[in-house]
Amino acid sequence: MTETKNSLSFRRIGRFVRILLLFAGGCQILFGLAYLVANLGKMQGFGDTYELLDAGKTFVFDDRTGFFYPLLLAGADLLHKWTGIPFILPVQILQLVLGYGSAYLVLRSFGAASANRRLMETATLFLMTSAPLLQLHLAGLPYSPSLSALCLQFVYQKTAFSKDGSKRQKWILLLFFAVEEWILPWTGFLGLLFAAVCLLVWKKDRKQWGRVILVALVVLCCLRAATGMTFLKAGNRGKMQNSAVGAVSSHLIWSRLASNYFFWDDELKSLISEQDAIFATNTESRFLTVFGHTVDRECGYFGAQKVYLRMAGNVLQNRTKEVFTDQVEELRAYAFMPAVICENLNGWGRSQSGFNVGRLREHAPEAGMRFLMLSFYVIPITLILSGLYFLLISKKKTGKGLILLFVLYAITLVITAFFGYFPFDYKRGYLLWFLMELPGAVAMASETEAFKR
Repeated sequence: MTETKNSLSFRRIGRFVRILLLFAGGCQILFGLAYLVANLGKMQGFGDTYELLDAGKTFVFDDRTGFFYPLLLAGADLLHKWTGIPFILPVQILQLVLGYGSAYLVLRSFGAASANRRLMETATLFLMTSAPLLQLHLAGLPYSPSLSALCLQFVYQKTAFSKDGSKRQKWILLLFFAVEEWILPWTGFLGLLFAAVCLLVWKKDRKQWGRVILVALVVLCCLRAATGMTFLKAGNRGKMQNSAVGAVSSHLIWSRLASNYFFWDDELKSLISEQDAIFATNTESRFLTVFGHTVDRECGYFGAQKVYLRMAGNVLQNRTKEVFTDQVEELRAYAFMPAVICENLNGWGRSQSGFNVGRLREHAPEAGMRFLMLSFYVIPITLILSGLYFLLISKKKTGKGLILLFVLYAITLVITAFFGYFPFDYKRGYLLWFLMELPGAVAMASETEAFKR
């Protein structure tokens, strides 16, 4: 009798949690749809969009632009000239369709294939309408298709490496890494790392997994070298090289470039004057175009990497405490993005938040700000409620998926914080936003027989 009463109590609590989750998600969806209507067909003023468009028109690419996305923007611009429809509209529609489809498939792969289609659609819309993600789906930036590609890769590899998957399916996975790399440089390597993590968690056919991952690593390295020698040349568009060494070193160098100038040796001082060092320290774009491009041009691609490493070592030696503080702050910023962005908007910290929020509010100032703040509250609420929901249903399959989700989040957090150029920029945390919203979406779409009764 006691067991029956406990079961009844769990069902009631579970239903109540489901109602709260759907209410929170529904509020975000309604605000998101209103924001979508206000911004459909309208450009956000990101300078990178125009640079990518120019790259697609002139066929002058570099290791930051990638190859596919500039051509997509150039094709949309050509369609605009032929038909007169807004330039950004077909890009937005394509990104929204890809985003919705990939999010829906990810939910299914996490065992959230509810018999209730409306629950699945609601959960998918919830994933789509987080303010920062919807902003990127509507912007002319490659983060949206990059996220969709990573989601589709995750879904495909789970199918390909199941017991029913064929050997041919396993090797087709290589195409995903190549496409990801050409959409947004270094994303292919991130996808490869995710595949390796899934191997450890799923433990299915490890020999086949290992072969594919090793071959994919070689293919990606060759692809990057080949494209770098042909059309994705560093410095083609006057910016610092987009290498792993350059990205990590920038964390250590940029904010200390001027203040540490006294410690540079004569060779380094000959590359850039103190006035230019001060000028480059003011904004990230100046660091990339003034300092980074100068060093790359004067020292060559690999010679510049030696310079960056030497300067990074110099900064570590003379500004150890400050560097450590910066890196911890970057990790905190990306781990708790909603709270940190609120701090930034109140004048605390150094970040790109103000500029990004300005673009989000560009065409709907009041609605955009309210939508953003609502999303910031919804994320922690849905994380707490979904955690409670998963404790109630105790599904082993879902629990394993959540462990995988946590591991992917931790890896993404570290990579974003240490390889994304300093300072904090919430656009670069696009995958983290998705992973933060995913538990709530899975809980919304999941449905057990016990809770139906």
